[in-house]
Amino acid sequence: MQFGPDGYLYIGLGDDGSAADPEGSGQDFTSMLGAMLRIYIDGASPYEIPDSNPFIGNADALDEIWVTGLRNPWKYSFDSETGDLWIADVGQNKFEEINMQPAASKGGENYGWNCLEGNNVFIPLSCSLDSTDYTYPVHTCNHGGGACSITGGYVYRGFMHTNLQGHYIYADFCNGKIWSIYNDAGT
Repeated sequence: MQFGPDGYLYIGLGDDGSAADPEGSGQDFTSMLGAMLRIYIDGASPYEIPDSNPFIGNADALDEIWVTGLRNPWKYSFDSETGDLWIADVGQNKFEEINMQPAASKGGENYGWNCLEGNNVFIPLSCSLDSTDYTYPVHTCNHGGGACSITGGYVYRGFMHTNLQGHYIYADFCNGKIWSIYNDAGT
């Protein structure tokens, strides 16, 4: 869980722990699993739904959902300078992914799990594969070199290492390597 720059609490939930998401939680907008929730904890008890959440009033989706299509958002963080949300999402078989939601987003993105793993088709028979249905990751990693499970980090905004300024730093749980990527005018 993490508070966003908007003061709301963001809660990233995995799909349910079973291989390949047999319940289809990642694409089930009526399940809190496989999604990131966004709630206001200083309102009503136990919480209230922000009026700006994307699925309010949609009978086919839970009001708490901010984004969906996540397998296991293992560490997500907000860029302290831009407010962009970076989500490291652990893959199933071959690919790990990093999603970046710009601070200006109104929410509602579908990052594709379990129809997609990274940019690749995962379960094609049960999914619409219209490319406009999904928000694709800004970066994917394969399981080569002993990699197996992405661990997200933060966008560096310190002053000691100027060459890392604005880079999102992440690692792999299995091989222990650390990398960085950065947003260069949307690329």
